[in-house]
Amino acid sequence: MGPATFGEWVTLGSLLVALIALVANMGRSSKAEHERDQAMRDRLDSIRETVERTQATIDRMDSKLDDHGTRIARVEEQVAALGTRVVRVEHELDVRKGNE
Repeated sequence: MGPATFGEWVTLGSLLVALIALVANMGRSSKAEHERDQAMRDRLDSIRETVERTQATIDRMDSKLDDHGTRIARVEEQVAALGTRVVRVEHELDVRKGNE
């Protein structure tokens, strides 16, 4: 049992056009959604790369900070040792000066 009148044919044609438009719109919508998702993935990848570079920089700085801390400790020890030597030399000079 098919369409018998012109009005039924027009109605059927309208339904087909609406169905085709709906499918086409879904395809465009899906494509636009995919493009938005891809743009979001690209931004997230960029952020991830920036975070990785930042972390690598922080790791290098942390290592340098540890090295500098070690070097400062050594210099402080040397300064303390030199201070002790200066005090000893001054004392020895004072003793010799008193004997002359």
